Amino acid sequence: MTVYEHRKGIEPQDPNQEAIDVKVCMGAGKSSEVTIGSGPWAIYDAEDRRYKFATKTWEHPGAVPGYPEETQIRRGDCIRGWVIIQGQAATQMTKARYTSESTIVEWNLVP
Repeated sequence: MTVYEHRKGIEPQDPNQEAIDVKVCMGAGKSSEVTIGSGPWAIYDAEDRRYKFATKTWEHPGAVPGYPEETQIRRGDCIRGWVIIQGQAATQMTKARYTSESTIVEWNLVP
């Protein structure tokens, strides 16, 4: 997993929406396919407040292509796209985090 970039102000209709450009590669495993989505992704501010993926989004010209929702990919494949986060326009975000049942990975966000 990798976070490449973080963008604020991607949606004029909702200035609190932000985006993180992420890539996930699925390693070898028992099953041939796995389901991915935005659910494990979040961003945090300096006070460790969590902002999770947005449940209502629009088309975001500055955040294309979007990260797929509830999509199956094969083991050994990678997928990259923008995860839309319901953030807070006036708040500086400091880190992105991926959390699953067995994995927690963090990245520092560059201001």
